[in-house]
Amino acid sequence: MQQQSRTFIFVCATYLVILGGFTTLRMLSSAGLFNFMSPAVADIVFSLIAQVGLMVIVPIIGAKLLSRKKQPTQMSYAEFVSGAQVNVNNGKDSVRDIFRSWGFNKPSGKVIIYSVILGLVMFLFNIFVSSMFNGVLSAFGHRGAAGGGGGMPNAFTGVGGLMVMMFIVAVLPGFCEEVTHRGFLMRGLSDRIGIINAITVSSLLFGLMHLNIVQFFYAMILGWLMAVAVYAMRSIWPAVIMHFMNNGLSVYLSFASTYGWFGGDFLRSFATFFGGTIFFVYLGAFIGLYILLVRIIHMFAKENFVRDNQQAGIQKPLHMSRGMAGIKYYITAQEDKNRPPLAPLEKTLLLGTIFLGTVVTGMTLVWGFF
Repeated sequence: MQQQSRTFIFVCATYLVILGGFTTLRMLSSAGLFNFMSPAVADIVFSLIAQVGLMVIVPIIGAKLLSRKKQPTQMSYAEFVSGAQVNVNNGKDSVRDIFRSWGFNKPSGKVIIYSVILGLVMFLFNIFVSSMFNGVLSAFGHRGAAGGGGGMPNAFTGVGGLMVMMFIVAVLPGFCEEVTHRGFLMRGLSDRIGIINAITVSSLLFGLMHLNIVQFFYAMILGWLMAVAVYAMRSIWPAVIMHFMNNGLSVYLSFASTYGWFGGDFLRSFATFFGGTIFFVYLGAFIGLYILLVRIIHMFAKENFVRDNQQAGIQKPLHMSRGMAGIKYYITAQEDKNRPPLAPLEKTLLLGTIFLGTVVTGMTLVWGFF
């Protein structure tokens, strides 16, 4: 347990550095740090620093530093986090081992196909979620609720601009933000606070990391679904694919609407149809999309649960629910649930990280009313 506590503290402290660095970078950017560059170059540089620098390189450095602090006879970081057998060199992990511990294993063709389906369904589900929360904010007079979305063709134009925006809005966040939240953070916290709590904390911080009240709600909800899919499908790639597709479709449709490309009127037609229908049809579509997401994730969670039982030669009962309750049961069946409460330092670091993100996000809520 001492090693688990040390890893928990180190992961929280590293994430606090990431969140603090991202907040500082956003503030400096707003203050004109990149004004000497063209808007297009500034967007690219900002994305590379924030995504690659803070959300990939910093977690790797954190994991490497943690490995060096352990004795050669102890488990490596990758072994501890993933429970998998990895090659260990005197208690130090290679970058490849670290990525394996975060769930970057080779996905099956079935996982890839269903991840694409999940990405499409999640994009439609996100339209409902974001419109609901934006509608609430707008009803109270929040100015940011009318805008908020990414991927609009601003400094970038045409097909070339679309490719650049796909890279900085879909490819980079789809990979880098998953490394930090569904890899480094969620995996690093799970053995100390449990899988479900780790999913909840990582999803909350994923929403807060956006530092924008308009994006917070739907990012947190989608973060939860992606996190559950990671455990159910035994790979982080489904979350990467789902994240990429959600952002990528948003980018493409924004450009398509501007330039009259195929599907450019999809969002307008979607909003017109559901905006003019009765509430129960709108609610039914929303619930239907959620059920479809959950059923697909449930299928993988159940299959892996049954496979684990067969390999272990035991017969744990199946869960009666085919919904989220069943998924939680399947993905937590193998974990040790006897954990002592968090120590004061662990609580301080965890709550401090959440507090920092909450303060900045809360400020965007207040600013939207003025």
